Amino acid sequence: GRSGLIRHYLGNREDLVRALVERLFAQGLEEMPTDWSAISREEIVEHILIELFDPVTEEQEHFQILLKALWMTHERDNETRKLLHQLHAEWLHLLQIGLTQAYPDASKEKCESVAYALLCMADGHFSMESLALRETSEVSIREAASQLIETLA
Repeated sequence: GRSGLIRHYLGNREDLVRALVERLFAQGLEEMPTDWSAISREEIVEHILIELFDPVTEEQEHFQILLKALWMTHERDNETRKLLHQLHAEWLHLLQIGLTQAYPDASKEKCESVAYALLCMADGHFSMESLALRETSEVSIREAASQLIETLA
């Protein structure tokens, strides 16, 4: 039937979601600074906090919906698991570079730990959205992340 034709030309649901997430993620990466050295510490920290914790635009909201769909399938789908690993690894790398640039006196290991913790906080914060706790905690999660980053000083 018709769904067979659609599947033939577009692939299955997981393939579509993966392709959309990859495209949106690539767009997001393009918005990230490529040369952190040209940016002050305050600007780097602000940029990280905005990217990870600020209220989302409509486009980011669509991306998060797609990302949630991926999270629901990653346990049973190896391609999805690989994609999520790649996306998180790239974000982690960007955060590590930014924090290392912003806090040159902090050890590489400490910057890596803080970057990982920030990514975990962002993912956890994102997950809480469906519990309707997120709106009341925007400021507190951002403040907690800011305090964590300050441990690098």
